Amino acid sequence: MNYEDNKIKVPRFNEASGFYTTKKRSKIMSKIRGKNSKPEVLFRKALWAKG
Repeated sequence: MNYEDNKIKVPRFNEASGFYTTKKRSKIMSKIRGKNSKPEVLFRKALWAKG
């Protein structure tokens, strides 16, 4: 048994593998909102207007 045979292979985090760099990931995540999204606000305003 050889050490090389049992070595754990860890995937590399790069854009080619589908992972994003920190700046790109930050930009994507900044657009995700948990509350007060445009559709949610429009829906609440419509409900409020109906009474």
